[in-house]
Amino acid sequence: MKLTNKQIKKIINEELHNVLNEVDREGCAIHSLGFIDLEGNFIDLQKEGGMVHIDWLINKFGRYEAANFGGAPPGWIKVSNAYVLTIKAFSWMDAKPQQIDGLIEMWMSCAKHSPWIRKKANSKLLEFWSDSGPQEYTLGDFLEIFGTKEQVDRFFNFLMNY
Repeated sequence: MKLTNKQIKKIINEELHNVLNEVDREGCAIHSLGFIDLEGNFIDLQKEGGMVHIDWLINKFGRYEAANFGGAPPGWIKVSNAYVLTIKAFSWMDAKPQQIDGLIEMWMSCAKHSPWIRKKANSKLLEFWSDSGPQEYTLGDFLEIFGTKEQVDRFFNFLMNY
């Protein structure tokens, strides 16, 4: 079987994803999983020494700045766990496409620890918080509303091949 360059790149990216994003069960299911920055990078707090959100912010930005953030720097997404997420913005409409990519990476990484991602992506309600308050969506509905067609396809192709 001959692979195209696009297929090879996809395989390499998926393998890098598996190596670089080693989340754990506790972070995915319970608390302090990480952040998604403005560039869409998933910051896994387990890889950062198992810190909780505020400790990581203090180490990264200093005590004064961390105290002023109110949970996360402006525009960032605080990932409490795989189903409770907060964007430090007016609404999720402010999320950048690369941040949705970061969320997809996080959910793909958590799929091995959180069976609901594989089995109930279109039925389990997740909590999405913003400055305008909480909203509940299934993972599938969230991606349909805030993601691109390519992002939706990428995530659900991953689930189909899991």
